[in-house]
Amino acid sequence: MAQRRHNLSPLLLGLAVMLAANPASADLMIRGESNGMPGMVAGEAADNLRMTVQGERMRIINPAHDHVVMVRLDDSRIQEFDAGRKLYESRSLEEKLKLASLAAKRKQARARRIKEVNDLSGSERDKAIAELRRDGIEMDGTLVARTVKSAETRTFTVWVDGVPHELECYKLEIFENQATKPVFSLWLTPDLKARENLLSFYQLGLFSKPVVAELEKVKDFPIRIEALIDNGNLRKRIFCRIQQVERTRVPDFYFAVPEGFKR
Repeated sequence: MAQRRHNLSPLLLGLAVMLAANPASADLMIRGESNGMPGMVAGEAADNLRMTVQGERMRIINPAHDHVVMVRLDDSRIQEFDAGRKLYESRSLEEKLKLASLAAKRKQARARRIKEVNDLSGSERDKAIAELRRDGIEMDGTLVARTVKSAETRTFTVWVDGVPHELECYKLEIFENQATKPVFSLWLTPDLKARENLLSFYQLGLFSKPVVAELEKVKDFPIRIEALIDNGNLRKRIFCRIQQVERTRVPDFYFAVPEGFKR
């Protein structure tokens, strides 16, 4: 299947939300905006997306490009559909996101920067070490993550089952080592409950293990997510923001290959 470039990538928005007493029995249909998804093409401008979440399956539609992506954590696959040409491709997460090479590139880039600093001396070396630390790199190669909860709060408007709600959120940030810029910046609310963990769709090997371990501890619902994607040579910050949520039953055929599509 020929590759097409889209303004945003379809991987990260699988939100599950509700103000109801028992959201655990509902699937979710969500509308939001994003400028990109981890491991896939990202643009500068945001696009509107339609998302459907059922357990470990997420379907994302970008209406502007006749583009549909299905992320399946249940069998570790990504399927992409070209609605205009009725073609699709199916790949493993490892193959699609090149996880092994991505991790290797990040490790090599860090090692290269440490070596460059080791070749320096005096005040020049001290200055270079401080710069490394601002980027979350320690001279001994240690990599740990830390989570910081901000006292800052912010109110977001989210439509839930057709009714607007003003949700007060707090800010949580996850950093590597002593970095000054977070890998994740999350606006979370304890007032929305979800069956699925949206952040599990970010735990695909695109971020370091210490960061993922901190991400797994997050229990409250994210309304806005910002993530720093680092491929070892280029860093790009992407975001997603949830605007509407509908709790409903989603039929299984939503996640099946449509009739007439060829691989």
